[in-house]
Amino acid sequence: MIGFGIEEKGNYVKVKDVIKGTPADRAGIMNRDVIISLNYHQIRNADKFIYLLSHSNSQEKLVLGILRPGESRILYVALSPQILRSSTF
Repeated sequence: MIGFGIEEKGNYVKVKDVIKGTPADRAGIMNRDVIISLNYHQIRNADKFIYLLSHSNSQEKLVLGILRPGESRILYVALSPQILRSSTF
């Protein structure tokens, strides 16, 4: 529903395979971003990320904290019902 896959590496979660045209792509999420928080909750494993994402309201923006080499960012991801119906993620 958000538009990317994840992989767990030790105690962090990494973005992989961002799909063009999805909410993740529009928000600027990139392959290899490390997810450190979702809606102000710290993320240390894939299970917590999936749990928090599945309990998010699709009408609100997600607040995603990420790390990239040399920087940290907060990205706002607006989910849309059209994407939710058509996406496999």
